[in-house]
Amino acid sequence: MEEVLDKGCILERTATGEHDALFSLFTKQHGKIRLRAQGILKQEARLGGILQPLRFVQVRYIQTPGTIHKLVDAALDVSFHELHTYNRKDLLPMLQCVDYITFDAHQDGQMWFFLQSIFSHTFNIEEMARALWKIEGGNISFPHRCQVCQKRQSEVFVASQKNVLCHVCAKGYDTREVIPLSFFNSPDEVR
Repeated sequence: MEEVLDKGCILERTATGEHDALFSLFTKQHGKIRLRAQGILKQEARLGGILQPLRFVQVRYIQTPGTIHKLVDAALDVSFHELHTYNRKDLLPMLQCVDYITFDAHQDGQMWFFLQSIFSHTFNIEEMARALWKIEGGNISFPHRCQVCQKRQSEVFVASQKNVLCHVCAKGYDTREVIPLSFFNSPDEVR
């Protein structure tokens, strides 16, 4: 087992017990990785406030067999401090979409640049989706059928569910967490 030092953007945090959590990060050197942090949800945990979605961090972890590695330590990446990334709650759906479409341990310099740029500029969700589509070379694929009813064609990505739904099943979700799949088409395609 090798110890690794890398910097990354926290895409998602999921509680995996009373005090533990699983983090999805997109890192500069290794692409998307998943880290397990033990005791991180305890009130006195010193890294609890640092390891939040929307944060750029430097992480030290132990690579373990499989796809989930063990977090050793983390610190805020000061080179992103002036961007106040923690205030950009509007970007959470896009981070969850990046988590959904990227593969574990697949280094991607363009995706790393994309994550940096969405925090340093003001884009609307459609512009970000189109940029993501270009980065992926037009190869973003979502299931064709709604993942709830399995009857109608999928039309939106619901970030909190990490799922694609039809317009009927998507009713009731906050519009800030819903990204129309048409946004992921080529700008030249007719919607």
